[in-house]
Amino acid sequence: MPAATVRRRPGLRGGLAALMGRLGGKASGDIPLKRQGFIGLYHPFKGRVYAGTNIVEDEDLYSAYLFGENAILSSPSYGEYRFQENIERHCYELDVNRVHGMVLPPSEGGLVNNPADTNLWSPATSPGMIQGAVRYSQISRLYPQITGMIIDDFWRNYQGAIQPDQLRSIRGALLGKRVDPSGKVEESSPASTPHLKLYVVTYEGEVGTPDESALECIDGVNFWMYNQQSYYRYFDDFIIQIKERYPDKEIIPGIYIHNSDFGDMGRDSISFLLEKSIELYEDGYVSGVLLFAGHWLVKKYISRERSNAVGLSDLFYRLYYPYLGSARLQVVDSSSGRPLEKAYVKVTSSGKKARVERAVTQKYTNQLGWFEFSGWGGKSQRGMEYTITVEKAGYRLKKAGLTIVPGEDQVLPAISLRPEG
Repeated sequence: MPAATVRRRPGLRGGLAALMGRLGGKASGDIPLKRQGFIGLYHPFKGRVYAGTNIVEDEDLYSAYLFGENAILSSPSYGEYRFQENIERHCYELDVNRVHGMVLPPSEGGLVNNPADTNLWSPATSPGMIQGAVRYSQISRLYPQITGMIIDDFWRNYQGAIQPDQLRSIRGALLGKRVDPSGKVEESSPASTPHLKLYVVTYEGEVGTPDESALECIDGVNFWMYNQQSYYRYFDDFIIQIKERYPDKEIIPGIYIHNSDFGDMGRDSISFLLEKSIELYEDGYVSGVLLFAGHWLVKKYISRERSNAVGLSDLFYRLYYPYLGSARLQVVDSSSGRPLEKAYVKVTSSGKKARVERAVTQKYTNQLGWFEFSGWGGKSQRGMEYTITVEKAGYRLKKAGLTIVPGEDQVLPAISLRPEG
């Protein structure tokens, strides 16, 4: 795939709080400020929404909810977005915390290997999974919010349309190993993006006993209860099983607003799963939450009555927005005080119980050396602890602690990097 260049990100006037205010993160009276966090969409959609709590009629879907992470499909277009537009809007314009790439397996119209799928910003109509992995590996060097890639409907394809050696090739391509024009991955080559994670969609009926050959290749599980309305009260039991049967694997729960076989999900199941997932995030047992999907929140696909029945803005204001906060800091050269552009900043957290570090976000500093993010502050006013790691070629790595306090927007002291040598 041809190389690409990243758009240069200017300084945000006033930081994330100002950006969110311009996009709809406003507050009035006792209504908390909207901020980005760890909840997002499995398939963003470019569309308008009905009025709701602190949402005006015809507001853009993103500004209505300020989703903090998304899963974006390797496809020419989806959800009224062209692929490049989708990536750049969420990683550049909206500066979200995390973006997961996504590829379709053969059962969903994808191909394991499509050597013709070579355009970085315009995937083929029948996209290759190996080529999709290459695509997200390359884009992650431009936009570090790319955390890895999800394989949709994985288990119904594994040991059939996807063989173990092919899964290893997909993983190798995602890690940035060399891939020749035929799609063959050179397993012995060095990995240029070794931090990227490979996740697999897993439904309630597939938790079972996972294939060991797959466990060797995957880093996490994107868990969905397809028959959500019938099984949502067993969510805790499924999470316990996943932790036991997928040891040390990251978990990203999915929550349906609607799916094609069971239709609209009730507010009871959506609310229950949101509350449970948020608790698990605070404890450190899950790393994010994805809602399916953007389609089922916009006017083009749902009625006003359905929008009111879901009441997502009410749920977010009760369970989520009040407990988010933000932080902003500048990275500078310790000798000159000069702002350092494109320093790589990674934020991790282990939660309050799990004590396993999970990636919260990773971004480059902008032209003025600023980095900013908003995230979970927790239900306690003591806040949530995070670790920041800052790297830049020619400088010594530096780590620092950070506490996000619910409802607060902090400007922190600058981080000074010492030149090597």
